Amino acid sequence: MYVIRPFAFRLSLSALRTPLLSLVSQLRDSETRGPVLFILSSGIKSVTQMITALIVAHFVLPEYLGTWHSISILETYLLIFSLGIPSALAREYALHRGKSADDEALRTAWVGLSSSLIWATISLLVVAALLLYSWLTQADQKTIAALALFTLPVFLDPIVMCLNDLYRGGEEFMQLGKIQLCETIYLVISIAIVAAFGWVGLFVRYASIAAMSIVLRYIWRPVPWRLIWDWDIFKRLTHLGLKMLYETYTWGLVFVADRTLIVAVLGKTEVGYYALALSAQTAIVTMPISLRQVIFARMSFRYGQTSQADSLWRITFLPVLFNAIFLVIPVGVLLILVGPFIRTFLPQYVPGIRAAQLMMVSGYFLCLQTSRSVFPTLNRMLHYNILTSAMLILMWTLGYLMITTFRSIESIAVAMVIVMAVYALSVNLLAYYTIRMTSRGEAVLSAAVP
Repeated sequence: MYVIRPFAFRLSLSALRTPLLSLVSQLRDSETRGPVLFILSSGIKSVTQMITALIVAHFVLPEYLGTWHSISILETYLLIFSLGIPSALAREYALHRGKSADDEALRTAWVGLSSSLIWATISLLVVAALLLYSWLTQADQKTIAALALFTLPVFLDPIVMCLNDLYRGGEEFMQLGKIQLCETIYLVISIAIVAAFGWVGLFVRYASIAAMSIVLRYIWRPVPWRLIWDWDIFKRLTHLGLKMLYETYTWGLVFVADRTLIVAVLGKTEVGYYALALSAQTAIVTMPISLRQVIFARMSFRYGQTSQADSLWRITFLPVLFNAIFLVIPVGVLLILVGPFIRTFLPQYVPGIRAAQLMMVSGYFLCLQTSRSVFPTLNRMLHYNILTSAMLILMWTLGYLMITTFRSIESIAVAMVIVMAVYALSVNLLAYYTIRMTSRGEAVLSAAVP
């Protein structure tokens, strides 16, 4: 039996003053243990991802690492076939739970999973067509091998994404935390594949990670596995999802702009050097992003209960303050250590040092955007979509000018730092404005209705 229950993820100023004591107390509290485990496991996984990425890089040349990262860009572009349903699913599932409509929540989950299979199939067909084209045009061996193995993650990842949204919407963070710990162990074990088989093992490793992800989520699935179709639910998810897709897809295009421009202007080998920069950024942002996912579920649940925007002030901005304070030291330490580490253990990747350091700085600014969860929660996406559109134009324009002028991966990393800094400031100001205006609107409506 799947029991759906709320949790109280308590964030307070005392947690900022005494983080360790707060962490211990929340781990002891059965209601907050799951979210805390999820955030901690995300942090452990992100650090492990960075370390294992560095170890894996030791066994392969930059051109092979660049080949995989160049092809993996496709997943972001294929996100358009999701119709935004994963994001809508997380919100709708949490809102139905907040209203104690458990049967409707389950049906929504099942329709969302069915939709993910359609998205996965379309993505698979696109990659299969590219694989056939590469084979017919006699592309290089590593590109054909990478595309062939990429068919596995491109099919499985849409399903994993929907399942993740169900964990978050259902506040099953304990289960998701366990899954992430298991994935972390496999990240370490799978290094042996690369050590044994070189660049072929590199591609096999990435494909096997996707397979492991779906297996673990099936074992600890958030809802009973059923595939049903309900046009009314699908239309509702699509209606909301398309609004949210614009933000998700636009933001995705911001993040693949750097790799797309690098592979187009400089080539796949330079993408291999830049891959270390991506690993460094991922290590910094994963835990704060996990915190935002917890916050989004809690926001949706709370707003479903209260229908008052005023109830979201603290949960919107306190995590931003938390990240701003407590990430300064880790980021500073990584900035100092990354150069000597790469020079000593990965000399073939020395050209990527400066880009890695710059991407750590951009990662810090990216961690200050947890407040953006308030926009889908309040269904106030218009102004936020305008903001993401501006960031998309800024990133592609600035990135293109920088890389064509300086022809280096460092130049595109500088563009990313500028865009992330502008975004961090803008999104928090917009979140403040959105809550304030929504609260005023609710007050006026409440006064007008006797």
